[in-house]
Amino acid sequence: MAGWTEEMDWAISYATGKAIQDEVYRMTLAATVYYVWQERNYRIFQKKERTAEVIIRSLIQEIYCRSNMQPKLAEFIRNFNYYP
Repeated sequence: MAGWTEEMDWAISYATGKAIQDEVYRMTLAATVYYVWQERNYRIFQKKERTAEVIIRSLIQEIYCRSNMQPKLAEFIRNFNYYP
């Protein structure tokens, strides 16, 4: 399993282009970091936790909704044929 440094090195090296796959990767990485940070704060400050399933479902919905702002990206995401 790669660590944070390896993930960032890979992203800098391979996911900096304008290809749809690069955009989806960057969007997914940013959303994942955000949701992990959000869950951390939720656990620390509210003393509650959500299941991994709930977090992943929220992450997928976020990516799906944001992709609808760009027609090519929306088409690419729809080709996955999955909406939570």
